[in-house]
Amino acid sequence: MPLPLSSPRDSQVTHAPLHSVHYFHLIATTTSTWNLEERETMACRPPCPCGCFCFYMVFFLGLLLVEAVHGTGRSEVAAAAPTPSLVPAEASVLRRIAARLGVSSWDFTAGAGPCDHGDSGVHCDCSFSNGTVCHVTEIFLKGQNFSGELPPDFADLPYLLQLDLSRSLFHGGVPHQWARMKLQGLSLMANRLSGPFPMVLTKITTLTNLSIEGNEFYGPIPPEIGYLIRMEKLILSTNEFTGPLPAALSLFSNLTDLRISSTNFSGRIPDFWGNLKRLDKLQIEGSFLEGPIPSSLSELKNLSDLRISDLRGSGSSFPDLSGMTYMNKLVLRNCSISGSIPPYIGTWTSLKHLDLSFNKLSGEIPPSFASMGAVDYIYLSGNSLTGNIPGWLLRRNKIA
Repeated sequence: MPLPLSSPRDSQVTHAPLHSVHYFHLIATTTSTWNLEERETMACRPPCPCGCFCFYMVFFLGLLLVEAVHGTGRSEVAAAAPTPSLVPAEASVLRRIAARLGVSSWDFTAGAGPCDHGDSGVHCDCSFSNGTVCHVTEIFLKGQNFSGELPPDFADLPYLLQLDLSRSLFHGGVPHQWARMKLQGLSLMANRLSGPFPMVLTKITTLTNLSIEGNEFYGPIPPEIGYLIRMEKLILSTNEFTGPLPAALSLFSNLTDLRISSTNFSGRIPDFWGNLKRLDKLQIEGSFLEGPIPSSLSELKNLSDLRISDLRGSGSSFPDLSGMTYMNKLVLRNCSISGSIPPYIGTWTSLKHLDLSFNKLSGEIPPSFASMGAVDYIYLSGNSLTGNIPGWLLRRNKIA
């Protein structure tokens, strides 16, 4: 028999829709506090003067409760982190590289492959396609004692930005395939690479950091090096490069670190340093370059590490370095510098290492040196300095 849906206080018959009865039953079941008799009489005996209004209010609030419970579940499912996966083509490239180099530590069982796995040295960016796709962006394999030639396969990783293969046993040259790479940083330091300066490197115009120190490259630096206009750090030391320093280096206005020590460069030190005002570190030690130290060097106010040694040719007076108040390490050894030591050096509060040995300096050690509390070592031997060694230097045992 159908349940009556009328109230004794209201002669008008009101019918509840079937779906309302269904949800009302669901709510009652959820609360587990209503029995069947209560459900049958709730609609016909409204507990308030407003008739069935209260019934619909309870019904509406119940719907909100059900939606909240089920909606939370959907949110939890939606919030589940996606599983990133390395692009198959790049995974294949890594397998080829691993086979060439004999790398056995790269794990390809997971979806992301060796990306950021332990000490694999492979780093990836997995932010592509809402966190589901990974691309190889960095590879650090330094000190692995690899043998053979550099694999050309690195050029098949289109998102690779940083590559460090330093301190290994690679020999030969740099693969021509690397010309299509978009690297920002490349270190081939301390290998056995040989040949003229690799022209392929001048085609990687995205480079900002290049180190080929400690190899067996020889010959002049080509003017095409000027194509690397974004260069910030350039290390060419400990090779057999010859000829003058290329004028193209003056184009590197972003350069902060230049090291060209232990090479066979010849000719005078160029006078283009005024164009490289961001330089923080400049090292020209043990080369065959000729003095004098150019005056444009005084424009490098940001220098904190200046090392020049073993210059040939005629001597010069002490260069004007008065504006280099950030100096931490100053080496002007065997540069045929004459005259007195400028007192302003004693005002450099950050100076830790000072080497002015084997020059033609004369006069006394400036009294201002007594205020150099941060200095660790002072080398002044091989000069014509006069007077007594200040007692504070002897007590600190920091002079040679």
